[in-house]
Amino acid sequence: MKNIVLDTNILHKEGLFSGRMQVLKKLVNAKLITIFVPDIVLREFTTKRISEITNALNSIQGSLVKADKRLDHPIELKERMVSLDKEVIALKNIVAKSVSDDVSLWMESHQIQKLDFNPENIAKVVDDYFTGSGVFKSQKSREDFPDSMIHQTICDLVANVGEVHAILIDGAFKKGIAKQEGVKVLDSIQAFLEITDIADYLSNEPFEQLFTSPEVADQLRLYFAHQKEQVSHIYVTDDAVSNLEVIGIDAYNATINWPDEDSIRDIVISNFYTASDNEFTAEISFVTDTSVHYISDYGSYLQIEKDANRSIYMDSMDGDGICDLYESFIAEFSGKIHFSFSEPQSLEGATAIMNSIIENEALVSIDLEIEAAKLLDIIA
Repeated sequence: MKNIVLDTNILHKEGLFSGRMQVLKKLVNAKLITIFVPDIVLREFTTKRISEITNALNSIQGSLVKADKRLDHPIELKERMVSLDKEVIALKNIVAKSVSDDVSLWMESHQIQKLDFNPENIAKVVDDYFTGSGVFKSQKSREDFPDSMIHQTICDLVANVGEVHAILIDGAFKKGIAKQEGVKVLDSIQAFLEITDIADYLSNEPFEQLFTSPEVADQLRLYFAHQKEQVSHIYVTDDAVSNLEVIGIDAYNATINWPDEDSIRDIVISNFYTASDNEFTAEISFVTDTSVHYISDYGSYLQIEKDANRSIYMDSMDGDGICDLYESFIAEFSGKIHFSFSEPQSLEGATAIMNSIIENEALVSIDLEIEAAKLLDIIA
């Protein structure tokens, strides 16, 4: 039995019910692992998730206000926007409960063991705070207090259960906790799943060969062109867009939305796992054309506008000459894909369905979760 501890950033990156989380659930049910989560992590995750959803709803309200100011008469559109605003307000009132219910369901389904902070450890946390020891980045770094409390909680867990695999992202936290005897540090759930005995248990080579085959990749290309929203509604935030050097000027806050579902090519399925008899999860990457929104200065905009090989659109410019710009690029997208069949499938049954996905879409649900995008080239 392996003991694993999940940190806040891992929960935010992975989500509570992702494909890899379902693989962890399979390992829990097989009594191969126990998942521990510090109470502070649960609080941090819940608070941030509530804030993120609330901010998104606030943004919707702000957009409705802007649209309303463009209307001068109480026509049908204005009345419907008022109705939408009321609905958004109603949604904001249930955000906290909805997130709390999600966390509770996840803890129950994955048999999560919650770790409470021992108040007696506060002296150790304070000592590390003043000396810059443990997981503190420097002396008196107040922002590291939660991580230090989690650190002490993990130390207590090691004393009680023995070796622990701590899965976390934060660099200073990793460096500090790695010094603790009995703690093995990993930076992702994927890294844990690649541990030899875990990988051997999860291995399902015949199904892996099917889902990673060129034939299935071609069927997915056709499926995404058919189910357009799966791709066209993808949105990649600025922190997940890389290789901005391709733009050729100083560009900031680059975001991607509305990728072209008809231009998808080079689909690659990797890191495949069986989550249950009818659920399979993997990583996916593909290339397609997309619109990229980014911010730059007016001089740079003029520089690109004069280039006959580029087509750029300026949405707006403020008084300081900072411009909102749109341009088309070729980009490589990467993330996760989850396959859920309506019932357990033999290899032959799964092959028949996956070799004709569109015709069999009632038998399999495909969820795509894109996490990052890399700009490859400019579309002239």
